[in-house]
Amino acid sequence: MQFLMVMTNAVEGTDEEFNAWYDGRHVADVLALDGFVAAQRFVFTPTEGNPTAPYKYLAMYIVADGDIERAERALRASREAARRAAAEGTESPMPISATLSGERATWWFTSLGEQVTAESLQAAANGA
Repeated sequence: MQFLMVMTNAVEGTDEEFNAWYDGRHVADVLALDGFVAAQRFVFTPTEGNPTAPYKYLAMYIVADGDIERAERALRASREAARRAAAEGTESPMPISATLSGERATWWFTSLGEQVTAESLQAAANGA
């Protein structure tokens, strides 16, 4: 399994609008692109050991094995279509909300193996 991790922030004071746009529009726009099969969003949870983080939000997009290049091409094509739409004064096929802070980080990851659960480890330890 392969993942695109996208870490973002909302423009200060716009979290509610940002999350409404991200959940109500942007996730669906990304999943409509070739190669993407699922998504899930997360919010940073401060703890005593980790009280702050550079990004508040994480979106995890799942791509089928071997489809990173196809998904990456679709993302590039989408960005180019957005640039053309802006130049022509038409609506972008994937509009980006003004509530999205300009700073973000994205990384691709590929799983190293199957998911391990506490239950599966316990079953293996018990000889099941």
